[in-house]
Amino acid sequence: MKVLVLEYITGGGMVDSVLPESLVAEARIMLSAVISDLLAINQLELRVLCDSRLLKQTPAVECSGYECVPVTKAQGFDAIWKETIDRVDAVFIIAPETDGTLEYLCATVEASGTLLLNCSSQAVKIAASKLETYHRLLANDIPVLPTCRLNAWRLNDESQFTFPQVVKPDDGVGCEAMTVVSDKQSLDLLIKSLNPGNFIVQPWVAGQAASLSVIYDQRDAYLLTYNQQLIEVKQDRIRLAGCRVGVYTECWGFYQALVLRIAECLHGLRGYVGIDIIETADGPMVVEINPRLTTSYAGISRAMGVNPAEMILKSFGTLSSRSVVKPERLQCQSILI
Repeated sequence: MKVLVLEYITGGGMVDSVLPESLVAEARIMLSAVISDLLAINQLELRVLCDSRLLKQTPAVECSGYECVPVTKAQGFDAIWKETIDRVDAVFIIAPETDGTLEYLCATVEASGTLLLNCSSQAVKIAASKLETYHRLLANDIPVLPTCRLNAWRLNDESQFTFPQVVKPDDGVGCEAMTVVSDKQSLDLLIKSLNPGNFIVQPWVAGQAASLSVIYDQRDAYLLTYNQQLIEVKQDRIRLAGCRVGVYTECWGFYQALVLRIAECLHGLRGYVGIDIIETADGPMVVEINPRLTTSYAGISRAMGVNPAEMILKSFGTLSSRSVVKPERLQCQSILI
């Protein structure tokens, strides 16, 4: 079976732009983990798209056992991407939801007839919007962090404002452009520097920031690990400094039920999905759903003693099926960004 891996940042998706070092660093963490896990599966022939500028810098490219497909500015990403899709049996995508990027890539694979090892493009479209996700979960009585479009929130009676609040892009990834505003004056200053129509606002809630690493198949959801997020706030900007993967939680049963309920109201979730949560004094609430690989993936293999890429392939029926069982013990792994 021939599998193509596209990590958008390092795989040529930004071949026409300057590569941000922070994005490249996080992308390399996920890409290296995925390649290592896929190479451990004997039945696969692996191909990886690589931005030609990073060929000598990306550690994963130095590994043997797979074909590197270089992407140059002259050739263009789209042409190489579509050509390579037609030469493989399945495609695994790691890409941001921002500006419809992940949705477009998934839709391209779906249209080609090649097997997509990701969520459906329709599920990506919904989950990419934090506001749409909020309304979908709220309508199904799933505890979710209140979310409002920034423009609409500003129209409320000012006496109803409560601070601090978090302002971020509706389709942003990670902690991209996330800002904590502590009063109305700070909010007004921030609004002048951005397009408020594409931003949402959520209350800053005290509690443990965490995430759930999940694998979805057509009928079920398997909670792999509970992860604690290491969040830093400097000069009102929020940053993910790292995560602890495979942390023990007494709420495992609650979270297993939660990921099943999410699947029931957001159809098309497949393969690996990351669900961000905040554990408050009133209980856990969903913050957002990431319909793609997240940084936590890089610690799952060591934390669980299993191959998560193999589990993903089995969830699509490409390898002989085997039940995913929660290990008796998890070896917590730390990932610093």
